[in-house]
Amino acid sequence: MESAVGYIRDDKTGKFEWVDEAQEDGAAIEAPSFDLPDGLGTAAPSAGIPRAWLMWGAVVVFVAGLGVWMATRPKEPTESIAHILAQAASMDGREVVMKGRAGEVFSVGGGAAYYLHQGGDSIVVFTRGARPLEHQNVTVHGSISIGYLDGAARPALFESQ
Repeated sequence: MESAVGYIRDDKTGKFEWVDEAQEDGAAIEAPSFDLPDGLGTAAPSAGIPRAWLMWGAVVVFVAGLGVWMATRPKEPTESIAHILAQAASMDGREVVMKGRAGEVFSVGGGAAYYLHQGGDSIVVFTRGARPLEHQNVTVHGSISIGYLDGAARPALFESQ
């Protein structure tokens, strides 16, 4: 007597029956196969997900990921303060777009100046336009101007109108 667990096909009806007991005749255990829709072939339940379904799933995940990336990517290239500080001499006079958080704002001449913070880095921004609120996230378009104090380059951003 042989112990068997699995599906056994009834030759008369062609149906499969689950068996988890000893078999007297030593009948072979078979995995049932079934037809998939749209001519995708046949697969046994233990064969996992059909390849066509995996391919469609990968396409859906890719398209969703592309949509998220398109929705969250920066609309215009921005410059980092760290890069400006590291390449100060080559950045003088260059037009840039920067994003960050406004720090302390104070009046200077006929305009205002404030610190623009990105992480631990900051740069002074001079503007004749609207004064941002402290801690407000801002996007600034302007040109870099390099001044020197005690022999060290001190970049500043002059906002364009």
